[in-house]
Amino acid sequence: MGSLTAEQVNEQAPMVASQVLNDSVIAAARCEQVTQGFGQRAAADSTAQLAQLAQLHAAGALTDEEFAAQKANIIGGR
Repeated sequence: MGSLTAEQVNEQAPMVASQVLNDSVIAAARCEQVTQGFGQRAAADSTAQLAQLAQLHAAGALTDEEFAAQKANIIGGR
């Protein structure tokens, strides 16, 4: 592969910088999508856990104190 002259580098620099910026924007968007996916999944899991917990409490399988403690754990993400 041949060497580039300073003039060629100067001519290509804006295109290269534009491509790097474009790639960075695309990568950031993908990261945001992944992060949102995890958040949505966690919210769905928490909702399902709270529903199951409420059923157990309504059935008398959990005391008020147990229900409150487990609910706090789910909501707090512990």
